Amino acid sequence: MTEKRRAGGYRIMTALPPVIGALKGDEMDKILLKNGWIADGTGNTGYVGSVLLEGEKISAVARGAIPVAGCRVIDCTGKVIAPGFIDAHSHQDRSLYFVSERKMSEPFIRQGITTYVTGNCGLGVAGIEKDSPYKEKLIVDPENPDPNARMLFDSFEEFFLHMQSYGMRQNMACMAPHGIAAASVLGMEKPKEITADHIRRIQYLQEEALDSGCKGISFGMGYRPDNFFTDQELREASEVAIRRNKLITVHERVMSLGKPFAPGEEPLNVKWTREFIELFRDSGAKLQMSHLLFVGRSAFPSFEPMMEMFDREVQENGTDLWFDMYSYVQGLSSIQVLMPQAFFGMVPGIYDNREMLARLSAGMDAGYQAVGITPADVQLCNGMVEEYAPYRGMFMDQIMEARGMNVAELYTDLYRKTNGFARVYFYVEQEERTIPIQMTHPRALYMTDASYIDGCHQNQCAYNAMPKFLRIARETGNQSLEETVAKMTGRSADRFDLKGRGYLREGYYADIVVFDYEHIQDTSTPDKPDCEPVGIEHVFVNGSHILNAGKLDDSSREGRILT
Repeated sequence: MTEKRRAGGYRIMTALPPVIGALKGDEMDKILLKNGWIADGTGNTGYVGSVLLEGEKISAVARGAIPVAGCRVIDCTGKVIAPGFIDAHSHQDRSLYFVSERKMSEPFIRQGITTYVTGNCGLGVAGIEKDSPYKEKLIVDPENPDPNARMLFDSFEEFFLHMQSYGMRQNMACMAPHGIAAASVLGMEKPKEITADHIRRIQYLQEEALDSGCKGISFGMGYRPDNFFTDQELREASEVAIRRNKLITVHERVMSLGKPFAPGEEPLNVKWTREFIELFRDSGAKLQMSHLLFVGRSAFPSFEPMMEMFDREVQENGTDLWFDMYSYVQGLSSIQVLMPQAFFGMVPGIYDNREMLARLSAGMDAGYQAVGITPADVQLCNGMVEEYAPYRGMFMDQIMEARGMNVAELYTDLYRKTNGFARVYFYVEQEERTIPIQMTHPRALYMTDASYIDGCHQNQCAYNAMPKFLRIARETGNQSLEETVAKMTGRSADRFDLKGRGYLREGYYADIVVFDYEHIQDTSTPDKPDCEPVGIEHVFVNGSHILNAGKLDDSSREGRILT
């Protein structure tokens, strides 16, 4: 491993090891987890057995007892011993390097998550042009008083080294976000055209990110600037990942509008998703559709046609197609997804133009009615400016009444004052009835799509997403405990190429969770989202006992960057 220096003495490595993180000392701690139900991450039927940890690795997994002396013993009778849960779609990269990292990571540890896959939806904190004139407008969290909250890293190499020196409680793998790379080249306002030079510069940044160890490329087709690109242009951009056999994750352009153009035709969201997927046929692409959602009441009936289309695409055309999902009807997004596409062409002239705002309001009212979403379905997570601080946790209809605004005035005001980054929750992202059905799909992975957001109304998924999946499986019997565990462990590790993770196997890293399946319970509500789940008892990250009978070890920093 060699080093070079940048201006100012900042040290960066020109080659990174496969796993980055603090190493343990010479003394190898031994911990025996005995008499638990082994759900090993494969989905196979479990058994009563024991797991022996030595340092950062699993040294033995066996039915019954493991004879060993001189070690700490934890009796897991009546409990499940499983691999640590993998959050297959996270945004924790935008939180974990803050000084207040404990409160950023603690909710996820308490729900059994030991590894995040970050850099999703085209969003992230690294992989931008060093001298971009747009950098100041791309800051992650402008309201957060922590100065690190404003940090962006030119390269993933720098970001990974920062995390290595700072230390983490959990492991993190990263996707290379196309959106932030494109934003550093194009800015956040729609250009007159996207040129070949723009695309070349963006692809260079994506190549550099993959060289640094990112697991693939993510697109955020619902967000600026990825929504400025045509589907065909994004398909061409994905060649960087296809050549390297890396994963491509896609936040879809259309997740609502579940009505067909005409009777007997496909619902619009199904049609557009199918047409996008067809661009990848015979390409060899590994395609992951992010948070497969059906946003708005008009999209709810499209659930069955969408799942049927997915199955046909895999079975008839051999497309390597998976998706991930969360366990709540609530999901986090930004105010910009509430704005019609025509709005972006009006900025900034619309802000103080009453006539244009009135026309926009009428159009938005009609559009939301067609989608099946109302202001009462949208909750303000964080308005990001002091003026909107009193309204956190309130729904938009309540804020409209309190401020005497119509829908266009409120949404445009939030957009203007936060550059489109004001965060909101939607409570019609999917139907509760379809969650148990969708989670049994053989190509479904589980995730939170969440991060802890300082000073905000929190996301239920950040606290209880994985326990809710387990509780649903227990109460409905929709699938076995072992299969539920596999979709948040081994299947995710295989999909994202997380070597040595996701399974209880000799020689694998000791990322482990012990939980009480009979009593596991999600406890979050819309009004009180930041409630700890019931039933997660022990969590180990690379052999470090980070959660012990509900007590968090503040000193543990054994998490790794997984490259």
